[in-house]
Amino acid sequence: MNRINKHIFALASAFLLISGFTAGAQELKTAFLLDDFLFSYRINPALQMKNTDSFVGLFMDNVTLSANTNVGLSSYLFPFEGELLTGLNSKIPADTFLKGLPSVINATGGLNYNIFAAGKKSQDGRSVITAEVNMRNTLALSMPKSLFEYLKSGDDDNTYYFRDAFLRSKNYFEICGAYSRNFDKLTVGASLKVLFGFAEADAKIEEMSIVSEKGAVTITGIGDLTIAAPTITLITKNGHYNYKINKNMIKFSGYGAALDLGVSYQLTDDLLLSASVIDLGGIQWINSQYGIMNGSRTSSGTEVIKSMKEVCQYKEAPLEDEKTFHMVDGSINLGARMSFPSVPGLLAGATASYRFGDTRIADFRIGASYKTNNIASFATSAGLTSFGPVLGAMANFNFKGMAFYMGMDGLIFEITPQFLPVRKVNTSFKLGLAIRR
Repeated sequence: MNRINKHIFALASAFLLISGFTAGAQELKTAFLLDDFLFSYRINPALQMKNTDSFVGLFMDNVTLSANTNVGLSSYLFPFEGELLTGLNSKIPADTFLKGLPSVINATGGLNYNIFAAGKKSQDGRSVITAEVNMRNTLALSMPKSLFEYLKSGDDDNTYYFRDAFLRSKNYFEICGAYSRNFDKLTVGASLKVLFGFAEADAKIEEMSIVSEKGAVTITGIGDLTIAAPTITLITKNGHYNYKINKNMIKFSGYGAALDLGVSYQLTDDLLLSASVIDLGGIQWINSQYGIMNGSRTSSGTEVIKSMKEVCQYKEAPLEDEKTFHMVDGSINLGARMSFPSVPGLLAGATASYRFGDTRIADFRIGASYKTNNIASFATSAGLTSFGPVLGAMANFNFKGMAFYMGMDGLIFEITPQFLPVRKVNTSFKLGLAIRR
């Protein structure tokens, strides 16, 4: 069973790590603490740019990568007599390995790549209009702990049962137009986004049981697969799906819209309140392929891999729904920040946000920023999220004719020589450069 466990464990571990880092992305919460951040309207369309009349960016003006997992390499690898062993090694006690795993293993992430952005402030300084073209990718993965319980103790006569495992991915372009207007202490803003989907995939295992008894293993699974991607053709071989990438890559498989709505209020000269709803909307996907998984296999312990492959193949089936509407990942954001006249350049604040979609993430944090001059400002934040505690930091530079910024919402302090995080991943990384006037 060790050889089988080794292969499955390697596949599952790689899948988790890759999904966490290659998968829309969350805007940096730490950026809210900077009152001169050029792209603050992404957090709240009512937050207007300061000390800038207009800006334009192309390709590298706003790139955001997010990754969240509730496990890390430290949950899989253990030191033992000078060696580093996987948790499935017989030398590692089952309790030591399994107690570090949550009941459900989640990984989610996003990439938001800005292709074009521009903004301009009105002559009276009260109105701001912006436009953007973005490419967005999201990926969410969920796996049950019971799968690893089987991999660790599968030689024992026992029954392992899990449900609601899934892998989901959405990929789309968005064209955005935003407008905000200041009315003395009150500022309101909104952004309309037209969405063009080019690929969505949703693979689910609704139920699976693994029964190990007297050297025989019976695997039973139920699930389905839906794909909306004209660029991918699923050809059948012996009733099972194989994949082929088409040459014509420019073709959309879904259309939709989303709204950003925001308001900010200058309660006092030193205290600003902010509230927004981001990405409220969805895409109607035109499904191109559908498959089902519903089967059972019994084999000896040495043929478990073959049986699992056979059970987990999705067989071609008629489309249940040619069109399906799915919400895009959105968020609700609240914030407050305060300046201190006695310490020019110092800001302190707090934010609370809730991200809804394939994976729900709550984020609460406090922080502060300091502007050294009209060029450089730095912010730091600390808080608690659904994936654990976080520390964030960001640097923002507004040079004459150019703006540059870089930051992370969850600093990573411990990595392997291969640059993989040792602990749980809970971060968003942002980098950008734009021409400003």
